[in-house]
Amino acid sequence: DALDVGHAAVVEGRAEGDDQQLVFADLVLVAGVIQRGVAGVAAEVLGAGFLALDEFLLRVGQRVPRGLGRFALRVGVIGALLHVDGVDERGDVVGGFLIELFLRGLLLGGLLGFFGGGLFLCGCFGGLSSWAEYEVDPLGNLLVRKKGKKPAKKVLQLSAHMDEVGFIITNIDEKGFLSFAPVGGVQPEVTGGRMVLVGDNAIPGMVGCKPVHLCDDKERSDPGKISNMKIDIGAKDKAEAEKLVSLGDMVTFTGPVVHYGEGRVAGRALDDRAGCAMLLAMIREELPCDCCFSFTVQEEVGCFGGKTAAYTLRPDIAIAVETTTAGDLAGVPEEKKVCRLGNGPVVSFMDRGTIYTYDLYKRVRALADAHNIPNQTKEAVCGGNESRSLMTAAGGSEVLAISIPSRYLHSPACVADEKDIENTLELLRLLPEALAQ
Repeated sequence: DALDVGHAAVVEGRAEGDDQQLVFADLVLVAGVIQRGVAGVAAEVLGAGFLALDEFLLRVGQRVPRGLGRFALRVGVIGALLHVDGVDERGDVVGGFLIELFLRGLLLGGLLGFFGGGLFLCGCFGGLSSWAEYEVDPLGNLLVRKKGKKPAKKVLQLSAHMDEVGFIITNIDEKGFLSFAPVGGVQPEVTGGRMVLVGDNAIPGMVGCKPVHLCDDKERSDPGKISNMKIDIGAKDKAEAEKLVSLGDMVTFTGPVVHYGEGRVAGRALDDRAGCAMLLAMIREELPCDCCFSFTVQEEVGCFGGKTAAYTLRPDIAIAVETTTAGDLAGVPEEKKVCRLGNGPVVSFMDRGTIYTYDLYKRVRALADAHNIPNQTKEAVCGGNESRSLMTAAGGSEVLAISIPSRYLHSPACVADEKDIENTLELLRLLPEALAQ
């Protein structure tokens, strides 16, 4: 059917680097979603298919309504796939195709989780009620309890955050330019001159910066402060801008998901939508024992969601499923590269927020070695994640971080290796039986 044809077209287009083939694949996949919906899988699948068609038209440059339609689309593309009958029997759907659609669809999203992103992922679970129980807590975390083949001896929580870094609108001046503040750690160097989307209606904008030929020597060497930058949405004055955006609107970088080189993928918010994708894949599979999953909010502004999620789930062992900084770049000394693309998942022993449970660290690395899964450790004490919150909630828990190495984190385009994503998922699949039994 159309999903089979679309999946084959994705594989062929990626192998040949053919953008037109990938656009064709997107349209065929939409047709497949609609086709399966008409076949009676679920009424909402049909609606999701039409929303996906809207997104396709947006991607090829047509003007169609956005706003809530775009928000629903991000639910619809994934939710539709999850509703499809027989998807479990498709060889690499769970491990590959689901993540492919997740990256293509969810990277279009906003600052998910800043205001309760669990409602977003809830749409993905309309067809998963037979696989897992779930709830959205008051902060906006999506908490999932999945039954396995047998009860677990320990409560294992796998956690990935939904939110991403971005900005928030703080002022609109008389000329219609927007002032903004960072949400999370974003550097000025990656901000100026970038295209962004503003608010629920995804209004396109440009972060304006002074043209180089008007800069003096100091200005050319200094990117300036974010507080001095403005977003240009094309409004002629304040009144026109106020019709389009409001103070408090969220702002995200925008750009395509690109597959390039030898198995590399680039796109914004791989931190941590890639982690979310892997957890979704596991939830849809049969597990050897019970396991808990959390899709958390506000990690980038203080790791707040992780604490409330762990307080509710009360894990004995909590695993942060993340991305982490890969410094394998030209000009970076070998001892400062931290981790490297292509060397497998990163298992950390310490960062600036957490000293990880050392016995757990050794056990998981030995588990990866025993199953011939390439793995590496983080060769620096830097960065951090919501492990610091997971381990201190309620009575505390053992804690570990397992991460996908990624270049250019907190920028408009993170870069990861597809094989690293696959190997990280393979390692995560081993954890319920190895740690909770």
